[in-house]
Amino acid sequence: TSKRAQRSLPRPQPLAVKNAQNTNVPAIEMNDANLTVGGGRGFGGGLGALGGAVADSLRISFFGVESDIYDVVFVVDMSGSMVLEQRGLEGFRKVVDELVESLEGMERGAGTFNVIAFSGKVDRFYQTGFRRVTENSIAEARAWLIERDPAQIVKDKKIKGKLTGDMFKGYKGGRHGGTNADAALKEAFRLKPNLIFFISDGEPTGSSASEVLKSVEKLQPSPKVAINTLSYKSKDGRDFLKKLAKASEGTYSEVR
Repeated sequence: TSKRAQRSLPRPQPLAVKNAQNTNVPAIEMNDANLTVGGGRGFGGGLGALGGAVADSLRISFFGVESDIYDVVFVVDMSGSMVLEQRGLEGFRKVVDELVESLEGMERGAGTFNVIAFSGKVDRFYQTGFRRVTENSIAEARAWLIERDPAQIVKDKKIKGKLTGDMFKGYKGGRHGGTNADAALKEAFRLKPNLIFFISDGEPTGSSASEVLKSVEKLQPSPKVAINTLSYKSKDGRDFLKKLAKASEGTYSEVR
């Protein structure tokens, strides 16, 4: 029996999305009246008030999508567009806060995780395998992600007025330009995860959506690794994210 087969847990049961094949998926509303989707606390709620019973069963909630956690990879879009338009300067930071809160809801030491941040380039938080969920690993992951917040450009370049996508050209070596989903997913599969959360606000760049889907199909082991996809406050890329989730037997949802 392979190492992955020994560690595999039951298929994730979605909290916010009940039918991954239904393209008319109701969005997860993130507003002042509904800050605890999934029963958690704070922005979108991690496990929070769901309590020890959920933690004991090794489950995690990310933007209201509930899944088993063991060797889980969070793939987070860090492109400049994550802080533009309706996402705002706090757009990326809110994703980080949600990820941190999700991990904080876990019983310490019960789950294992890694994080990949991507745009034109791909960065991996922990270079070898996965980290146990501990206070230290959560704090380190948060600091690592905050250092990759594209909104930092405002302070670094002393920008006043409206932020535009063109301002990211050449910034930090082009770290925040493009949405190379293909490279990010390949990096995630190299880790041999049991579950992937993939959050983005746009269409893939570098490789077309169909090329990315074909690439993932070749990378998938048997049984498949579920990819739970989230469209982050944007209509761009939703068709791709829906197809990616469906093909991987994961769930698709929208954060508005």
